Amino acid sequence: MSEHPWYAIGTRTMRLAVVVAANAVLIALFSVGPLAARGADGPEPGKAVGVWVGPIKAGAVELRVALKIVADDAEKLSAKFDSLDQGVKDMPVDSVTIIDGTLTAELKVIKARFVGKLDEKQQEIAGTWKQGTASLPLILKKTETPRRPQEPRPPFPYRTEEVQFDNRTDHVTLAGTLTVPQGKGPFPALVLITGSGPHDRDASHLEHRPFLVLADYLTRRGIAVLRYDDRGIGKSKGDFVKSTSQDFQRDAAAALEYLGSRSEIDPAQIGLCGHSEGGILAALVASNHPKIAAIVLLASPGVPGEEIVYRQVELMSRSMGTSEDDIARQTARQKKLFASMKQDPEGKHLLQTMKDLIATIPSESERKAAEKTLAVRAATIGSPWFRMFLVLDPRDALKRVTCPVLAISGEKDLQVDPAQNLPQIEAALKAGGNRDATIRSLPGLNHLFQTCQTGAASEYGKIEETFAPAALSVIGDWVVERMKPRTAK
Repeated sequence: MSEHPWYAIGTRTMRLAVVVAANAVLIALFSVGPLAARGADGPEPGKAVGVWVGPIKAGAVELRVALKIVADDAEKLSAKFDSLDQGVKDMPVDSVTIIDGTLTAELKVIKARFVGKLDEKQQEIAGTWKQGTASLPLILKKTETPRRPQEPRPPFPYRTEEVQFDNRTDHVTLAGTLTVPQGKGPFPALVLITGSGPHDRDASHLEHRPFLVLADYLTRRGIAVLRYDDRGIGKSKGDFVKSTSQDFQRDAAAALEYLGSRSEIDPAQIGLCGHSEGGILAALVASNHPKIAAIVLLASPGVPGEEIVYRQVELMSRSMGTSEDDIARQTARQKKLFASMKQDPEGKHLLQTMKDLIATIPSESERKAAEKTLAVRAATIGSPWFRMFLVLDPRDALKRVTCPVLAISGEKDLQVDPAQNLPQIEAALKAGGNRDATIRSLPGLNHLFQTCQTGAASEYGKIEETFAPAALSVIGDWVVERMKPRTAK
């Protein structure tokens, strides 16, 4: 089994990180920005129209991709490409043709090309995926859009409003959706805060929209909910890339302030609910705003990011069958890197440190794979956000939180291990004198609170369930009990 590289963990998309083997040349390439799409003529366009899904396999790594082909009125083909397990959606394809039953698709931005033969039943395309120097077999099968049965559909038994509010400190305007129960109010309310990585107001990922499902559930139970696009994402203004947890904390505080200004919201009954890093942000805001009614921490870290990364590497690598010796070597390299970063806060020697560590990788092929992504990894690891994430200790804020707290995690969460984090959250709250803390590990659930088999990130998109009903019930019952909505029975 190939050793998983130290540089593949702890990126800005930590909330949905996928540990990949060093020989997986696909990683980090799918995230490049899209080019303008243009179609190509072919004598058999009708056969290719549809959604085609299949796995690209490189060693122990399996990444599902989708090719979505359409034809215009002139039967000219165009397509978009998804990397389903990496959360990349709707990348335009430069050209797509089908001639004599052979389909060819070009994606120049990631230096990729797929050539495959359509079978007689027109339900499968078997061919080869070429990307850079790699050439891998790929079989695409015609399929439907993934089912997401929990996604709510209008008409809704509550009011939905598009809203904007300002983070006046940073001069950033944020956009979101406010859902308000039927009736006069005033209603208790929650602000939903997304985890690390760029997210829209629904926390959309792999065709799932967990914050939409959660907001719908809570609003039906009498709780108003505000969810918003991260700064620089969707309709929100600002620069996401240059922002840190401190900036995102001020955005969440601005959302809290905005809810307090709404006449239909009870200003004494406003709380925060954050997922993953969003839980840290909720604790930070609550530690500085003693009038907050309650906070809900969903799969939230209870230790500094550095410790999260080490455990995440261990659990996710082990789930992929990596040997204990390889995990130990990978962790040792990470520790050397992070120790160097602490001694070099300005990052003057980061690139050289990473080069030196890459040189210690035994396999020549793995060293070359690491060298190819060195610049991208250095930029990510050296970013202001990641540097702060490594050292930010949630316990400092949790000790100052006096309002009621619900902290829950999925028992099979491999990204923010409940065994590592829940006890630390509980201990920090008790140390600060908090007398109303509910801490629970929910059996059978992953980092996204889906009912799962292993907890591996590769399952997220394959699972039809967006948010386990048992988890929704735990959240809803606790919030209703603490915040007493008028419509609750």
